[in-house]
Amino acid sequence: MEVDHIGYVVLDMNTAVKKFTDIYGFILKDDIIYDPQQHVHLGMLSSSNGYQVELIQPIDKKSPSYDFMLKGGGFHHFCYKVENIDDSINRLKNSGHLLITRPVAAPLLDKRHVAFLFSKADKQIIELVETKER
Repeated sequence: MEVDHIGYVVLDMNTAVKKFTDIYGFILKDDIIYDPQQHVHLGMLSSSNGYQVELIQPIDKKSPSYDFMLKGGGFHHFCYKVENIDDSINRLKNSGHLLITRPVAAPLLDKRHVAFLFSKADKQIIELVETKER
């Protein structure tokens, strides 16, 4: 699997965008969007060598990353590109991962399907993004 981006939870989107662009040299790819399913504001940043960081600002307690934000935020997950999300989910579940969210269309990722899993081995969240549109 190839890394698509890392997810990074922030307290304030505008402050985070300014830090990542002014200090680290990232570029904001598109406008900040609101994801009503996750109750978050999202922004995708890209570096000159192609690395991508998804900034995630939880809006309220309905957001799955709200408690993480209250603890200071920071690195949240790796997102991996996969050709077939259902096959990849099954393979990861068979290796001990827990499915957190079933595949849904992601507004920030051109409506491609994403799913979140939890790796019991290293206690990390991973996201899968399907490379093709459905």
